[in-house]
Amino acid sequence: MTTRVKLLVAAGLLLLAACAAPSPVSSPTRAPASPTASAGVGRPDPAVTPGAILTRSAADVCKAGWASAHRRSLSLAQERHLMIIYRIIGPVAEWDHLIALELGGGNGMTNIWPQTSAADRARKDRLENSLHSQVCSGKLQLVKAQEEIVHFWDFW
Repeated sequence: MTTRVKLLVAAGLLLLAACAAPSPVSSPTRAPASPTASAGVGRPDPAVTPGAILTRSAADVCKAGWASAHRRSLSLAQERHLMIIYRIIGPVAEWDHLIALELGGGNGMTNIWPQTSAADRARKDRLENSLHSQVCSGKLQLVKAQEEIVHFWDFW
């Protein structure tokens, strides 16, 4: 075989191998954790807001008024500190619990982050309500719901 034929065969094999490779679009990819100042905060940064659990008891979170009774706000100093870390310049739509109180999440800087998008807030609130309903109806274990809400942002 000539060199030219060998090169053509090698190029053809490489082309076939490339076509047979799985498409990277076929599986979800992790979204970047760190926000940019111009884009605001699209998701919590796990290095800053890893989440905190107050209870792992479904009986606790399914009691009427449980979340309201355990809600604590951040101090202004804590809010300012998080705004600096997250590089927030504009308004915050909600100081959101990564693991919602209705799912047994705790208070404090390891579980509360500055959510800047009202649309994202509404979308996450719907998920929290759905998970809470599933937990309280016995369809989903609370620990699993807590894991799901934390990792929800990985594929946002």
